[in-house]
Amino acid sequence: MNSATFVIPCLNEEKTLGKLLDECRAVFAEDAETDWEIVVADNGSTDRSREIAHAHDVTVVEVMARGYGAALSSGILNSHTTWVVYADADGTYRPRDAVELVRVAVRENADLAMGSRLRGRIEKGAMPWTHRYLGTPVLSWLIRVLYRIPITDCNSGIRCLRREAYFRWKMRSQGMEFASSLLIQAASRGAKIVETPVVLRVGPADRVPHLKSWRDGMRHLLVILAGAPWFFWNQGVVLLLLSVLSAIPCIWGPRPIFGEVGFFGPHTLAVSTVIGFYGALSFNLALLLYVSGPSRRPMPRLSQFLIRLPEDILFWSLFAFVGVFFLGVLYLVWRWALNDYGGMDFVRFALFCVYIAVIPMTLVMGMFQAHLWKRTQTGS
Repeated sequence: MNSATFVIPCLNEEKTLGKLLDECRAVFAEDAETDWEIVVADNGSTDRSREIAHAHDVTVVEVMARGYGAALSSGILNSHTTWVVYADADGTYRPRDAVELVRVAVRENADLAMGSRLRGRIEKGAMPWTHRYLGTPVLSWLIRVLYRIPITDCNSGIRCLRREAYFRWKMRSQGMEFASSLLIQAASRGAKIVETPVVLRVGPADRVPHLKSWRDGMRHLLVILAGAPWFFWNQGVVLLLLSVLSAIPCIWGPRPIFGEVGFFGPHTLAVSTVIGFYGALSFNLALLLYVSGPSRRPMPRLSQFLIRLPEDILFWSLFAFVGVFFLGVLYLVWRWALNDYGGMDFVRFALFCVYIAVIPMTLVMGMFQAHLWKRTQTGS
C-alpha cells in the first residue's frame, strides 16, 4: 500500500479549514490504495485555525518563518510517508484530486506530479482573468521554453511529490515563488515531472487572498530567469556582436547605403553604444548567475574561461581599459587646448571614447563582479 501525507499551509483559515478537513477524512477513508496522514502547517494564525486542526486530530506544525514556501517546507519535513501532496487551506482544491495525483505519480514513477487547472476545470469566478489568460500562461510558457518542462500550469497549488526526492532539490524559497522554484529545482536535478487535470473551485467570497498578484508574479519571474543564465548569455552575445559590427565601420566615417541614406556616422555609433551597453549588461548577468550556482545546461566555454580567468590578467584588463579611456580624454582635452578651447569637429572621436568607456569597461567590470562573488562563496 502507498503512504501519503496531505500538507495544508495555513494562515488564518478558520472559515474553511474545518470543512476541508472533514472532506479530507471522508475522501481518504475511501482510498483503499493509500494510507493517508494530514499535516497542517500553521504560519502564525491569530484566529482559531490551530484549535480547529487539533479538534480534527491532525498533526499541527507551528512554522515561525513567515511565507507560503516556509510553511510547505516545514509541513513536508514533518511528514513520514513516501508521497506528499499539498494544497491550500481555503478548499479551492479537492482532496479527491490529491488521491488521483498520488495514483498518477505511482503509475508514472514520477518525482513530481502537477495538477493543472488550465487543463482541468475552473469554476466560474475561481480565477481572475489576469491569472488565467496572462500571468500563469506566460510564466508557464517561459518555463517550458527555458527548461523544457512539459507543464501548462506552473502556479498550480496542488502537487504530489516524492518526499525523498524533495530533499535533494534543496529548496530555499519561502514565499509564493516557491511554486516556480520547486519546478526548476526539481528539473535541474533530473526529476521526472508529469501533469494531470484538476478542478479549481470557487473560494469564499469574503476571503482576503494571501497572494499579491504583481509582487508575487514578479518574484516568480525572477526565480524563473535566475535559473536560466543561458537566456542572458545568448541575448548578450547577439547584442554585443551587433554593436561591434555596427561600430567598426564608423571608424571610416559615414557611408551612403540605400541611395542617399547615410550610415556609420555619429548617429550609428551612438545607437551601437546603446545596443552594446545592454548586451554587456546581459552578458554580465549571465556570468554572475553561472557563478552563483549549478546550471541545468552546460556552461559555455567562453564563460568558463572568463570566470576562471587568472586574477593577474583580470587586474591588467581593468588597468588597460581604464588607462585607454583616460588617455583618450587627455587627448581630447589637449586638442581642445590647441584650438584655444573653441569648437572643433571631434564628435566621432569623442563617441569612440564613450564607446570604449561603456562597452569594454562594462564587460570587464562584470568579470570583476563575478570574481568578487566567487570569492564570497569560496572564501579563498
